Formats: sequence, C-alpha cells, structure tokens
Amino acid sequence: MMIALTGSSSTGKTTLSDSLMKEAEFRTHVDSFLTTDARSLLRDMGHTSMDKMRRDELQWFQRTYLKRKQEIEAGQRRFLTDRSFVDVAAYWLRRDAMGLEASEIEPVVNACREGASKYDLHIYCPFGVFPFKPDGYRSDNVAHHQEIGEQIAELLKDWGVKFITLDTPDHSERIARVLEAIRSLAAR
Repeated sequence: MMIALTGSSSTGKTTLSDSLMKEAEFRTHVDSFLTTDARSLLRDMGHTSMDKMRRDELQWFQRTYLKRKQEIEAGQRRFLTDRSFVDVAAYWLRRDAMGLEASEIEPVVNACREGASKYDLHIYCPFGVFPFKPDGYRSDNVAHHQEIGEQIAELLKDWGVKFITLDTPDHSERIARVLEAIRSLAAR
C-alpha cells in the first residue's frame, strides 16, 4: 500500500509515523518510510524558518520539494510518507503562489492532484487537535497553519481521494483507526 500522512504543522504526523512503522500489522502492508525532508531543503537554502523567506524563495522551495517528492516516490509501491502531494498543493495555493498567473499555478496543482491520486489512503491529521508547538522551522503563524489545514481538508474532498480523519488526540486510538482503515482496504 501507498499511504500518506497529511495535515499542517504540529498535528502529530511525525509521532504517528514513528509509531506506525513499529506496528507489526502495519508493516505487513508497508515496507518503508519515505520523506522528502523539508527541513534539510530549508537548511540547504540557508534558512532556518519559512517565515524569513521571500516569495520567490518560497516558490522555488515548493517546486523543488515537489520534484524531490516525485523522484523519491517513483516506482515505490509499499510505503508510508510524512506528507502527501495534497500538502504541497495546499501550501502552494495558500502561501507560495500569491501573485502568480494561473498558467504558473495550475501545473503545480495538477502535478499534486496526480500524485495524490496514486495513494491508497490519506491519513488526515487536522490542525488544533494538539496545542501548536513552534520548532524553529515551521511558521509561528498559528492562523496560517489553520488555513493550511482547512485547504488540505478541502482538497481531499474535492479530489475524491480515499482518506480518514484522525480528530482525536489519543495516540492509541489514532493507531487503531489507521489499522482499521488498512484492514478494510486490504479486505477489498
């Protein structure tokens, strides 16, 4: 199976991915964890925070992140990833593509829609389930994270991809819901 976690920052994706990759039942469907590692890309650009980047840098970052994500996932069939292409589109639409013409915006969104359609399941972690924790990399703008989370939810619905929503802070329940969804998919 190809499974993607999706959600804005500080929604429990990393904790969940770490736990899922330790679950024997989960590992019968997934061989590896794939990450594009946005923080490394940010460091490579000489930045420590998205808040300090110019608009052109944000656009370059998102296009480069998308390309790397496509390369990392190409040919893979049994993995968990810490961000979906839906996330890329949400950040692109709500933050990075401001001021661009539709002819520059649409190719990125279309590539993201195509990439997202390949996942067997999206696991959506909505913003606000956990208190926001700044980490030095992610934006400190809480309203921005809320908007990204809303954009992700909208795209998941609009694009018609298979997803579940983890709207509980209980970690054990989150894992149980994911395993239940995987069992259901595997039974088809």
